[in-house]
Amino acid sequence: MRTLLGLACVSLGAAVGCAGNPVANRGINDESKWVVSQIGRAPTSPQDAPEGASLPYQGAFQVHVAPSSQRGVSHDAEDRSDRPDLALYVRVGSQVVEVGEAHNAIALQSEFPISLRRGETVEMRLVDRRTSGVSWRYDSKTTDDWARAHTREVPLAQFSFIFEGPGRYFFHQGYGLFFVDLKRLS
Repeated sequence: MRTLLGLACVSLGAAVGCAGNPVANRGINDESKWVVSQIGRAPTSPQDAPEGASLPYQGAFQVHVAPSSQRGVSHDAEDRSDRPDLALYVRVGSQVVEVGEAHNAIALQSEFPISLRRGETVEMRLVDRRTSGVSWRYDSKTTDDWARAHTREVPLAQFSFIFEGPGRYFFHQGYGLFFVDLKRLS
């Protein structure tokens, strides 16, 4: 009886699969779909970087922010907005560069050239940039516009990695999921 029941289940499962009905994957959320889409695109192939030489690389940064309802260990969920104004910084040595920004978004995509040396530490920081202020605008030629703004940055994710050479790097830290593709510039 069990064998017949098992065979009926397998036959029914095959019939459902053959009919074109997709199998329901449980637990697939926006972040999981985003990760699958990033893994599905062609990665930058890993290569060795020469020792000692600092060379230019094109960095392609893909960032997705988790919903504010997910409380991370690193940061307070109540201190960030649901759709933050994202800013992504990269520090190499003593140089800090903003490599991308996105307003009122949960995803950021940017490309930026970076000069790197094998074994060098690269620090990345993703923040929610909040600007508040007051402004008055006049249509008079003799009166200047007046504005006052205050900007503060709430940290969402921060991590560092050792540059080993061109290729794809993946990180999940704080509220951020990151794919970084580094390709050698000629």
